[in-house]
Amino acid sequence: MHHHENYDGSGYPSSLKGEHIPLGSRVIRISDTFDALTQERCYKEALSPLEALAIMKKSHSCYDKNLFNIFENNFEDFMSRHNDINVEISKIMNYN
Repeated sequence: MHHHENYDGSGYPSSLKGEHIPLGSRVIRISDTFDALTQERCYKEALSPLEALAIMKKSHSCYDKNLFNIFENNFEDFMSRHNDINVEISKIMNYN
């Protein structure tokens, strides 16, 4: 898995750059970063989705520009679906 590779070649484990990073890993790079920023961790509070997006925009060299543009241009739809999924997960978790 190469989801910690940065599009500019500064990532790890293999320092792959650009199109040499598998497409799936480039997609996961975006979603994994967004998830990490918007989820509470023992060492940090969760950021709002818009705060996370702003931070990710500043780190644009980490991401495939075309994929990030798709993510950003569809952000509202993505968040709507994300919220729907969270509601369904909550229902399942509270099923007991």
